[in-house]
Amino acid sequence: MQAIPNRPFEYTFLDEDFNRQYVSEIKFGQLFFNFSVLAIFISCLGLLGLAAYSTIQRTKEIGVRKVLGASVSSIVNLLSIDFVKLVFIAFLFASPVAWFAMNLAARLCLSYPHHLVDLCPCRLRLPVYRHADHQLPGHKSRRPKPHKKPLDGMMP
Repeated sequence: MQAIPNRPFEYTFLDEDFNRQYVSEIKFGQLFFNFSVLAIFISCLGLLGLAAYSTIQRTKEIGVRKVLGASVSSIVNLLSIDFVKLVFIAFLFASPVAWFAMNLAARLCLSYPHHLVDLCPCRLRLPVYRHADHQLPGHKSRRPKPHKKPLDGMMP
């Protein structure tokens, strides 16, 4: 006994049907993730450039401090404190915006399990990126002879 005699029976699994419905949302999520990573990478490059510029500007000061007996940790603290302030101010501005955006997303999508999202790995990762980002130029400035600027030999 067949319902439609000239047509074979076609079946699909329910999970495959759901996956086909959400293909565009998954692609949008991947695109959003990729552009977020790109934005974070560009901002880290900007912070690295700012750190390198600051280090080059303060090379003579670092040299004088090294000659007077400053430790490496005091020089790192000297270079780091400005960037720690900038990152803290950025955190103060970004936290309410992120909180508002998460609450807005939760209100728009009532089935969104926002209470299950744990941002702890992100909170632990950002200070590591910031620390590594501004430490690289600092190491370059205290290794060579501190009383000579890098460009002194190139000038006539």
